[in-house]
Amino acid sequence: MYKKLALCCLLILFTSPKVKAFEIDPRVKTFLVMNAYGVVGGLLLGSATLAFGTSGRSPFIGASLGLYAGLAFGGYVVVSHHMDEDRRLNPQNYEDEGLDDYGDMTNQIMEEAPNFRDKSPNRGPTIYLNLLKYNF
Repeated sequence: MYKKLALCCLLILFTSPKVKAFEIDPRVKTFLVMNAYGVVGGLLLGSATLAFGTSGRSPFIGASLGLYAGLAFGGYVVVSHHMDEDRRLNPQNYEDEGLDDYGDMTNQIMEEAPNFRDKSPNRGPTIYLNLLKYNF
């Protein structure tokens, strides 16, 4: 009786249509995979140091360091991919790579000059500084 019930539940579970509500964003999935690779790699390297007479904590220390490396590398991969995608989709937001001199860089300079004659008592001059542009 229980075998038939378990078999029916498994068949329903594996033959049901996929629900897209539980899918993970590819950026998050990539970030988590990079972190997992870092942890496993650090654990393996820490375990390899046991052959040289280190303490029993070294695999866990290696896993911790691997997690930090995975966090850094995963963040780099996700952010650089996003910036390349944004550069491909919005080329007007980036300066041309072919400029060899101090040419006109329209994305670095304000389009309209600020009006400095309008000196309200609560407001100073407007400063525009385009350093980083992140859109998530």
